[in-house]
Amino acid sequence: MAGTRAGGVCAVGLAFFAGGALILQRSFSVHEFWDDIHQYGATMFVYIGELCRYLLNAPPSLRERDHQIRAVTGNGAQYTLDGRTTVEIGSGDEVEITDLGNGLYSVENLGSQTVDVTVSGVPLTIAGGASLNVSTWSFVGFSSPVDNLSVVTVAKAGQGIPLKWRLVDAAGQPVTSLESAKVTVTSRSCALGNTDDLIEETATGISGLQDKGDGYYQLDWKSPKSYAKSCKTVHLDLGEGITHDAYFDFKK
Repeated sequence: MAGTRAGGVCAVGLAFFAGGALILQRSFSVHEFWDDIHQYGATMFVYIGELCRYLLNAPPSLRERDHQIRAVTGNGAQYTLDGRTTVEIGSGDEVEITDLGNGLYSVENLGSQTVDVTVSGVPLTIAGGASLNVSTWSFVGFSSPVDNLSVVTVAKAGQGIPLKWRLVDAAGQPVTSLESAKVTVTSRSCALGNTDDLIEETATGISGLQDKGDGYYQLDWKSPKSYAKSCKTVHLDLGEGITHDAYFDFKK
């Protein structure tokens, strides 16, 4: 086990309890960390404070994948994935974060306590033993004819409605790997006082996810005629842990 002097009590206690060897350095060096891990054959390390953040922000090292580390323990931490998604790991939590590529991550809660995740300011909770896919994408939309939450889109019940948006990654580059999208609907009060905007464009029917290129996507959703004289919130789910919502006022 490798540990810092600040984590001496935790590191020494774990080593004694498990009957393992303890590796100590005079000070922490982000540039020498993985070389030390490799040299001494450490299988676990204890972190205190910002150690993990320093490692995540450091330039890639060949030693990062050439080691025997199987577990990391510490007194809680906050991990930010590309500035949009934050994972709060508390003391005693067991969390595995897997990079699925293209800005998509899997956060798996291996413990029994809940783990808090924040995606674009939306707090989420992962129950013990459960997992959640989250992304670092930025959602640009909705584009016309659907309005964003400050405005209510007015449409005729039964109309086909084109939902349009764009996805970019943390570097501003288009996300071209989206494979699925689905729509769910919940009822809302018609007395919320939002500004109304009559829909300017309709779709001829229902379509699956359409990749328009350069990160632009469209999904044509047909509203049921039974929605006449009601107000709804339409939730677009891209499988990234949150939904993107729009308000609708359906006329007869």
